Amino acid sequence: MLKQLFWFMNYFRRDFKKLILGGLVMKKYYHYLIFLFVIIAVLQIMLKNFDILALDSNLLEEAQIYMDKKEYAKAISILENLLDDYPNNIKVISLLGKAYYYSGEYLKALPILEQAIHIETTYESEKVDIYLTLSSIYHKKKNYDRAIKVLLNGIKEFPNQADLYSDLATEYFAINNEELALKQLEKALTLDPENYSANLNMLDYYLDTNLDKAWQYLMFFYNSGKVTFAVKYREGLFWYKKGQKDKARYIFEEILEKKPNYSRALYSLGHIYFKAEDYDKARMYFENAIKYQTDLVEAYIMLGLTYKRMSDFKKAEKAYLKGLEISPDHPLILYNLGILYYTFDYRNKAIEVLEKYLSISPEDQKAQEIFEKLKNLIKD
Repeated sequence: MLKQLFWFMNYFRRDFKKLILGGLVMKKYYHYLIFLFVIIAVLQIMLKNFDILALDSNLLEEAQIYMDKKEYAKAISILENLLDDYPNNIKVISLLGKAYYYSGEYLKALPILEQAIHIETTYESEKVDIYLTLSSIYHKKKNYDRAIKVLLNGIKEFPNQADLYSDLATEYFAINNEELALKQLEKALTLDPENYSANLNMLDYYLDTNLDKAWQYLMFFYNSGKVTFAVKYREGLFWYKKGQKDKARYIFEEILEKKPNYSRALYSLGHIYFKAEDYDKARMYFENAIKYQTDLVEAYIMLGLTYKRMSDFKKAEKAYLKGLEISPDHPLILYNLGILYYTFDYRNKAIEVLEKYLSISPEDQKAQEIFEKLKNLIKD
């Protein structure tokens, strides 16, 4: 019925144009017919988004409540059923994509989000969210080129959305294109000086390059009342980089009192205790960080180093191998694993791993020397 009505409107509108162009419409009815033509066009847009008009908003709200509670499986169950009935509904797709993303089900998220970016809609914020979620998945999978392409397409469709530029900056930072990254952040902050994501990206940049400017961005968040756990964590990093480790530790512990599963704070506390040579505490924090964020590669590296310092070869090896499952060509994991094998006199394994490492980082002279030494020992 709806499709037939939609076809009729298209047909009528085409014929109406012909009537006007042919001069067959009586002049005194012209304005009435123009008004009717506008009404038909509006109805077409409404019918184009009929899925959204017909959608049971209570179910969508229920799914959002589960999302807020981080009960993603329950949200997914509702949203998948809704998607069966409303396959082109941008609101459903946007929320379902996020649910898949936060639950780590990237393979399920990708096809529906890739399809959704081609759907025309008047719901701008939901469509922008689809671009952002899709690019975030590609970022997680380290497919930075695809993430960049997705965001550029999003910017082409929505050139005034600051979040798209901010996330594009993240991707350019990931491929070490600092110049382009900073240009995107400049654009984002021009569009929206208060943009949370862009200011956080700038804070991250200056934490590595200019602590005085980093402090200015921290003050921006405090002055604007936008102090989240992410901002508080970066404040801890700021004091750590300033050499005030006790102050940094206090901030990380304060975060964990309110959010015990904040993996980055757990990791950073582990790092502080590792530097203090309290390896048992360091191990505990690194293991907890991995428990709450299984793809936190840095934690596997530090856990391996910690077990090596504790002379536990098997657990150190296991930590590195788990890290390689996530990032098979990670140079720092390969290097540390190779050195672990070398230290504990597993020569053949050390040669194999260091050879792979040197294929990625051929400029490392120290690793090259160890590699050559091991090959000579094997010959002898």
